[in-house]
Amino acid sequence: MPIRSAPPESPSLRNLLALSLVAATSVAAITPREVTAQEASAQEASAQEASAQKASAREVPNRAALGYPVQPPAQPNPWVSTPSASTGAGYGGYGAGRANTAYGGYSPAPGLERDRIHEGEKTPKNEPSGFAFDLAAAADMPIMMGGQATLEVPYRFLLQTEVGVMPGFSVDAVDSILVNAGAYDQTTSELVRNGLRGSVVGRFSVGWRPFVDHGFEILGGYTIASFGGGVSARQAVEAAAGTSLPAQIPDTDVVVHSTIHSLHLSLGWRWVVAEHFLIRMSLGYMQAVGSSSHVDVPDSLAQNATVVSGVAVANQVLDAKLDDIYKTYVKLPVLGLSMGYRF
Repeated sequence: MPIRSAPPESPSLRNLLALSLVAATSVAAITPREVTAQEASAQEASAQEASAQKASAREVPNRAALGYPVQPPAQPNPWVSTPSASTGAGYGGYGAGRANTAYGGYSPAPGLERDRIHEGEKTPKNEPSGFAFDLAAAADMPIMMGGQATLEVPYRFLLQTEVGVMPGFSVDAVDSILVNAGAYDQTTSELVRNGLRGSVVGRFSVGWRPFVDHGFEILGGYTIASFGGGVSARQAVEAAAGTSLPAQIPDTDVVVHSTIHSLHLSLGWRWVVAEHFLIRMSLGYMQAVGSSSHVDVPDSLAQNATVVSGVAVANQVLDAKLDDIYKTYVKLPVLGLSMGYRF
């Protein structure tokens, strides 16, 4: 029987299949494959790492210029398995890998505050300033000319000691003002000048420099003036005491010695030039809170009971009179100036 050939395939069906294959290939070519979450995290970490490296390149030199130590790169901990820096996983997914690069290779413990010094940022206010020791020549007018030593400790607390001599011209100037103002008479003036001229003065202060970037200082403390005298004041002592001193005491040995205890407070400013040269200026106030005054018995008459008792009576009256004068009128403004060297 005759063999029948298969009917020829329809051209439209073949064309349709070919077109479908070409379309599918084209769609696959232009459709991007889906980016996994890990790859997206890695791309984000890479971008942040590049940005952090640029910021670190600016910040670290600026940190060194400000005098702060640059932290060295942290060494890996062999006992802790840390994930890849690109993923940022670890520490609960916080992103420690990115934090490492943001601090120039320094890896602070998670949760601790980082100390980043940006351009133009000044020293943190709670940062201790370290130790500094100053020696200077000082004048606290009108009470002292001498030397000054100052120690600054962390957090800018100050310890200061001054030792000097009360100039005679200062005593005379203050005394003249008080006499002209009618505070006391010439007899008392002679006692004051005799008791204070040439006294040794010591000032002991504690204070604080509250602003880390400025030289403003607050100081307060105790002042003592003692070991004065040197001019005979027999007539003034007898007039003040209302009694005569024993005749056995030579006129040249009737010398009044006074010691004055005072409190002081001052506000000032200090400048440090070229890291070592120091200038301080201050304006303060000093007030006497107590005193003692007496006439000494000469050593040659120390065993004479009559002389000793006569001097004791005069000293009681003299001490009370001068103590009242000092506590009433020794209330002085004090202008301070010192120049020295910082070690």
